[in-house]
Amino acid sequence: MTNEFHSLSYFVGKVEYVPEREIAEVFHKRFNLVGMGGNELPFVLSLLIKREQFSYEQEVRLVFVRPRRHDIDMETIKNP
Repeated sequence: MTNEFHSLSYFVGKVEYVPEREIAEVFHKRFNLVGMGGNELPFVLSLLIKREQFSYEQEVRLVFVRPRRHDIDMETIKNP
């Protein structure tokens, strides 16, 4: 955890399965993906929504967000 941005780099979450007819409503109510202003959390949480037809998968997802800054040594991002 020597990466000072580790809390913003890795996300783990259980996928939520939603009936297809409700997906647009869920996105409209929960996520403002336009103009996030550097906050990746709404985007990451949107990746945890899937159609109910896939609920048998019981999926958990790991999401890694690579920093946009060019002055960060990517070797410090790797978690041994």
